[in-house]
Amino acid sequence: MAETKKKGRIFDLPETKGSFQLKGIVTGAEKDKFYKEIKTSSNKDMRIVNFGVTYDEDSTLYVNIQGMEQENVYFSKKSEKKGEKAETVKVPWMDRFTYNREGFRLIGKNIGVRKKIDNEGKTVNDKKILTDFDACKEINDNLKDGASVFIKGNLDYSSYLDNAGNKRTSTKLVPNQISLCKDVDFTDEKYEQQNDFNQVIVFVGIEQEKENDRPTGRFIVLAKIITYNNIEDVEFIIENKELANRFRKSLKPYYSIKVSGHIVTSIQTETIED
Repeated sequence: MAETKKKGRIFDLPETKGSFQLKGIVTGAEKDKFYKEIKTSSNKDMRIVNFGVTYDEDSTLYVNIQGMEQENVYFSKKSEKKGEKAETVKVPWMDRFTYNREGFRLIGKNIGVRKKIDNEGKTVNDKKILTDFDACKEINDNLKDGASVFIKGNLDYSSYLDNAGNKRTSTKLVPNQISLCKDVDFTDEKYEQQNDFNQVIVFVGIEQEKENDRPTGRFIVLAKIITYNNIEDVEFIIENKELANRFRKSLKPYYSIKVSGHIVTSIQTETIED
């Protein structure tokens, strides 16, 4: 499990990667916080886009992209020989739209949020590979509420202290691809909900979930996620008792394992009596 230490990291551990796939209907594109253009502390232009994707009638997940001006971008070309690394070249920021070397593609996000007519007269997505900075503008200019989209990308974990000094963990859905797709219809019997994730975790333990000291029938997997900069404590829910028992019997603390499941929204409510 050893890995060469990356420059700038404070520990020598491999990252535990996570990814997601999400299909649903866009919401929030009409809100003020959907798209922002700001200046960073170093006076660089930065763009941010946030919007929701409703994956069933009552549940919405939110995705986020942010990017700023850079000195350079990178283009890559796949090697024709199996097993060899791709060739990568550094290109000045101002040349990112005009660089045209055979076989080389920009390393960026795959965006297809508007339609065009192709050479055969078919209506298709206008597919583009863009930097995070340019992807934000493309999404702002073309993505509308009610559009059906397919999104896939990475899971980003971080933590912070709230105003009361309590540690909070944040999980962001960071897209690598946003594409228009066939219209999502929640009433269609053939509609298949897609809000899936895969994640490599470092297993710590498993325990019963309880409310008011009574078991709920669900189980909590305690785990750690190793990011580039930090090690985050996270929890996952198992609803299947048989699967929970397999975790308990088969895994020892600090084993690494790849898990998969569904990303769901949760809303914490509190009843207050007058």
